[in-house]
Amino acid sequence: MTAVAVFGSKDFINVQLSKQVDDWEQIDIELIKIFKQLNEDGKAVAIERVEELTEIPRYIQKEKNLPDKGE
Repeated sequence: MTAVAVFGSKDFINVQLSKQVDDWEQIDIELIKIFKQLNEDGKAVAIERVEELTEIPRYIQKEKNLPDKGE
C-alpha cells in the first residue's frame, strides 16, 4: 500500500512538505501522476490554480526551503 493510499494525495503532500523533505523528487512524481489523470481542460485549470496559489503568501516556500534551481 502506498503513502497515497494511506493518507490520500493531499495529506501525502502536506506530510512531506511539513517535514521539509530533502528529496523533492517524490513530491514531483506524485504531482505529475495526479496531473496526468486530468484531461486537457483539467490540466489548464490545474495550472491556473497552482499559479493562483503562488500569489498567496501563506502557500509560498521560504527561500531556504526551495529545491535547487538546477532540479
